[in-house]
Amino acid sequence: MNRHVNIKQREYDRLYKEMDDLYHAVAKEEGLSDSALIIFYEIYELGDGCLQKEICERAFVSKQTIHSSIHNLERDGYLRLEKSNGRDRRIHLTTKGEKLVNEKVVPIICAENAVFEEMTEKETDGLLRLSAKYLCILRQKLADRTHITDPDYFSHGSLKGEHAMRIQLSEHFTYHKLLHFVCPSIIMMIFTSIYGVVDGIFVSNFVGSEPFAAVNFIMPLIMAVGALGFMLGTGGSALVAKTLGEGKQEQANKYFSMIFYVNLTAGIVLSAAGILFVRPIAAALGATGQLLEDAIVYGRIMLAGNAAFMLQNSFQSFFAVAEKAKNGLYVMVAAGITNMVLDFLFIAVFRWGIAGAAAATVMSYFVGGILPIIYFAKKNTSRLRLVKTKLYARKLLQSCANGSSEMMTNLSMSLVNMLYNIQLMKIAAENGVAAYGVIMYVNFIFAAVFLGYSIGCAPLVG
Repeated sequence: MNRHVNIKQREYDRLYKEMDDLYHAVAKEEGLSDSALIIFYEIYELGDGCLQKEICERAFVSKQTIHSSIHNLERDGYLRLEKSNGRDRRIHLTTKGEKLVNEKVVPIICAENAVFEEMTEKETDGLLRLSAKYLCILRQKLADRTHITDPDYFSHGSLKGEHAMRIQLSEHFTYHKLLHFVCPSIIMMIFTSIYGVVDGIFVSNFVGSEPFAAVNFIMPLIMAVGALGFMLGTGGSALVAKTLGEGKQEQANKYFSMIFYVNLTAGIVLSAAGILFVRPIAAALGATGQLLEDAIVYGRIMLAGNAAFMLQNSFQSFFAVAEKAKNGLYVMVAAGITNMVLDFLFIAVFRWGIAGAAAATVMSYFVGGILPIIYFAKKNTSRLRLVKTKLYARKLLQSCANGSSEMMTNLSMSLVNMLYNIQLMKIAAENGVAAYGVIMYVNFIFAAVFLGYSIGCAPLVG
């Protein structure tokens, strides 16, 4: 057996232990146990009223230790617990607890912040990057030398029999980990394209071929108006991911919130403009008679939900940045199911025709746009949260520049589809537009794979 330990590894272990001993000594000096210090620290960071589950997920000790310590702190009058959903509980500081945190915990946090302020930005970035790389390689090496084939098992929590820790943006990415990270975004986009196909199926089978042609005729305009959401989502997510990588959590939340408010405002303005000008645009593209009227009805209802559509698109990128890509998938599944169910009710049951199809889609947009707002507006376990912010004009322009390629991709696709529709109206009228729509539905499913991959990768590149 080789008993040799690399001298640098030994020095690294010594520094790690010395840091651990330092926190233990500080906690002891302040009359706190290690677990009590962790609990007060996390309450201060998460905010009063955080969930016990959230503390357990962030703590570096077992759940049993945290639960026991919380019980003792409640008994001693430092904490007050109230029931939340299910078995979880919300934790509040009592007056006695607030005094303890301000006197004993806040100075420790200030000291930690001061360390990073005294180091250069290059030093802090290097420290975080190299620490993450060491951890990633160590997990892989441990997996290679045991019967466990999944290196993610060796994340914190898995060693205690819990679920694997989420993949973090700061980690070193292998091909396997990259695909694992972007997979929810790919599935999300495929699902989005499929429920769009279902929308067309209901219209073509229950309303008719001419209304189906109207849907496909006006859809490129709707997608072009909503393209700004892709630009702000992908460009803004790269900015926020970069800021998080620099260790500037608070600033990242301000940038995230700014992008959200700009997106919402732009969506409302574009919705109003689109509703106002949809008739002359549709007529200029070659629509006449009943096709024009159906296109206007469908277009105006769809454009009324444009703000929600833009938010839905941008939030998918931000879920990836927040290391909650699966939440984005769940939101899109909920939106898709909403659209499918309402399509059946509004078209097949209530016989609302093309207006019912548009209303069902808009309702699904609101599900996809509002659920993320609710999630990010309240306390959550992700890396992002909506906060008070201001306009950072330079950063906004930087985000727009970063995401301009995604917007131009969507605009170019919409423009090409419009040009096809113009020529098809001259050659084959409504039937040509309807046939082209069927082809594009199939194309959307395959294109969704690449679009989902791009959305999932954007935060990593950032």
